[in-house]
Amino acid sequence: MTAARRLASIALAVVLAYWLFADLVRQQLGWNADTRPIRFSYWGDFEDHALWTEIVRDFQAFHPGPPIQQEWLPLSGYQPKIEQQLTGGAGPTVMMFQDEPFARFARDHFLTINPDDDASLATHLNDCWPSAVASFQVEDDLHGIPLHGGNVLIFCNPDAFDRAALYHGRDIPLPTGDWTLEEFAELAQLLTIDIDDDGAIDQYGFF
Repeated sequence: MTAARRLASIALAVVLAYWLFADLVRQQLGWNADTRPIRFSYWGDFEDHALWTEIVRDFQAFHPGPPIQQEWLPLSGYQPKIEQQLTGGAGPTVMMFQDEPFARFARDHFLTINPDDDASLATHLNDCWPSAVASFQVEDDLHGIPLHGGNVLIFCNPDAFDRAALYHGRDIPLPTGDWTLEEFAELAQLLTIDIDDDGAIDQYGFF
């Protein structure tokens, strides 16, 4: 290898190493802490992205400081990527995170939040369903804030009740508003029937 090619290879390696590791080194050593971007990761469609872009722009107008680096992905690829980043120690500063896997990551990757430190936060949490707040708690410590959510609605097909009533030879009333999870499971089993007794299920009680 000629001296010129060796020098070019070294220069390329230095540039590549800087590209790969400079941000990590700055994070570890605290260099340029006031200008290092705040990484904000979120999912959604393009309208969601436009909404968050507007929110970030307005927030920065009132709170000048480190720039906010938006990291946007559709939900289908978002959660696996975030979990991989957290496991690898490269998670974003602020992120949207699903409540179901949250408990597995909360202790090691999320700070504890004290609502007593911020009156507006306490007001927001009081406006949330208790179960939504609890989904971001580990024991008594809060590690995340509910952002949005909704009901899971169960739709009943009266014809399925009529078919099951005829099969069992007794009335099967539609559920009332106070039915329990145990009653739901019992009713689903009752509605699951093999109408012609050929060994194959013709109607399932829950789908």
